[in-house]
Amino acid sequence: MLGYYLYRNYQKQTDELNIANLNEKVWIYKEKVGTLPDLNLIDLYHHGLTKKRLHETPFGGYYRLNPKLPAVYNPNLVNR
Repeated sequence: MLGYYLYRNYQKQTDELNIANLNEKVWIYKEKVGTLPDLNLIDLYHHGLTKKRLHETPFGGYYRLNPKLPAVYNPNLVNR
């Protein structure tokens, strides 16, 4: 049981760090290009800000951009 708790805590911390890192890159992109990247954040890759086209979450799935905020979020955790 302790191993499961530690693993879930690791996933949560990794998720928070990934979101913070991607949000920073979104703002760099916005300053550089003048607009927000696409919802799947592929534009970050095309402009050399990330090494991957899609950004996988520790829970499975991929991070997305909410253009209304604008901020990166994990769609797997929205309704939890």
